[in-house]
Amino acid sequence: MGRKNFDEYEDEEAGGRKSKSQAKREMTALQDLGVRLVGLSVSTIRDLPVSEDLREALLTAKGLTRHEALRRQMQFVGRLMREVDPEPLAAKLDELAAGHGLHTREFKQVEARRDRLVALAAHGDDGGDQAGLDQEVGSILAEMPGLSGDELTRLAREAAAERAKGRPPKAFRALFRLLRQAREADLAGTE
Repeated sequence: MGRKNFDEYEDEEAGGRKSKSQAKREMTALQDLGVRLVGLSVSTIRDLPVSEDLREALLTAKGLTRHEALRRQMQFVGRLMREVDPEPLAAKLDELAAGHGLHTREFKQVEARRDRLVALAAHGDDGGDQAGLDQEVGSILAEMPGLSGDELTRLAREAAAERAKGRPPKAFRALFRLLRQAREADLAGTE
């Protein structure tokens, strides 16, 4: 039998056969998805809509520390991934990543708001900008009406005094908890 020319290969690919390179790219993509799945927490892996064999393989890979053993287990995970539709798993991973990003953003916003309150309270105690503290508290109360303005001001002043005297940040943490709980309640109320 003679050598195949380019047109014959093209006909085979058009007939539904994948090239060796394409098959290898798909297998590598499935292994990469498996690596991302192993990076999830144990409880999240248990909740994934996958076969029991794949779930056990993912949990086993999570417990391995030796490089060669982990490499072989990840190849096994990749082989089991061939039997699974990767789209729902990739969508679930993207959803989890987006949720984490949202949580981090909310956390940083609450931190920034707490830091602003404490900074304004520190300036207010020096005989400075008391109006700025009152304005910031008013802004927070407009966004989260369930809070007490007096409690916010008191905690901000206590946190500023703690920071100035080098004491442990008890009020600083209490102010953060108060703002975070109010923010979570506000978000839960809007859904």
